[in-house]
Amino acid sequence: MDRIDISNERIGQIARSEVFAKGLTYAKESRVFNVTVRRGHLMGEVEGLGREPYQVHVTLAPHHDAWVPETVACSCSAPGVWCAHVVAVVVIARDFPDQVLQRQPLTSLIRLLSLEDAQDVLIRLAAIPSVREQIERILR
Repeated sequence: MDRIDISNERIGQIARSEVFAKGLTYAKESRVFNVTVRRGHLMGEVEGLGREPYQVHVTLAPHHDAWVPETVACSCSAPGVWCAHVVAVVVIARDFPDQVLQRQPLTSLIRLLSLEDAQDVLIRLAAIPSVREQIERILR
């Protein structure tokens, strides 16, 4: 992955100072895991105060020879908010790129599937109610 280009100062301007500090603490305490990047999308999980890890998604935009965070979302808050979990994932990805798993775009992986395998994936996904509704809408 090309490097992520955002300074601590810039993050501090976007997130409140106490949120930034808490995000750094999460990163230093190794509470960030499953950090992956897939064609302009950074994802990770953070062990916060909740029972389940928080899911973070950051859309990255190319900028010169690097990526910059563009939009953010976390399962703990409203979309677009730079919470401590978002800060932690971005800091880990920026400071420890060797810990970021790079994934192929899903479209590339899907195109490699045989017809039988693609049908199997769809059938398994259809077992998830929210996904099933989306599949039904597409197939109408």
